[in-house]
Amino acid sequence: MKQVFNILFLLIISLTAVFSQNNNLVKYTPEYQFKEGIYVDFNSFKTNNPITISTIVTNIPLNDIEFFNKLLKKEKISFYDNNGIKQSIETKHLWGYSKHNTAYINYDGNFYRIPTIGKISQFIASVTVVRTASDPFYGGGYYGGIGPTTTYEDKETKKFLLSLEDGTIYENNYKNVEKLLLSDKQIYNEYMSLKKRKRKQLSYMYIKKFNNTNPIYFPKN
Repeated sequence: MKQVFNILFLLIISLTAVFSQNNNLVKYTPEYQFKEGIYVDFNSFKTNNPITISTIVTNIPLNDIEFFNKLLKKEKISFYDNNGIKQSIETKHLWGYSKHNTAYINYDGNFYRIPTIGKISQFIASVTVVRTASDPFYGGGYYGGIGPTTTYEDKETKKFLLSLEDGTIYENNYKNVEKLLLSDKQIYNEYMSLKKRKRKQLSYMYIKKFNNTNPIYFPKN
């Protein structure tokens, strides 16, 4: 009997903790207010707990409209933690930042706005790609043949998906959309019933449907 009582007691404590945690969260809407500052990792974004600009050690005026652009050009950023101890982090290791209620994510060394926030978020980034080229007139004239290939780097704009379940970034293609929809069996099965061409065409619509059905929550401000 005592063992049953102990189990019931632990269950009540657990449920109380879950209720208390959920009670401190609000459903995300575009009106949600993100605190302004820099995110050291994905969790600091999910908990709306950035390093605030008032704790950052810098000679850049806090009211400078180019504050973040100038700050993020630095190799390292120093700040005071909750215990008043000075810390520093390499800028390339930052997860992102928030400015004017807009979140930005660090990808491939640059920061990009996240215009669509949901359980499956979306953003566009410029990535470095390696291309190859050859000289068709190598050797001179029409019969010269194709010459040796050379490689060079180029920039290409791509769409990406960000899972707010675990922070994983995926390239935006129908195969990855399939993976991310898998947690909602009904939407996933509906999506998979479409022909491949339709899945490619309607992926955005199904992401939106998924996000509406599976809202995300952030801490209350």
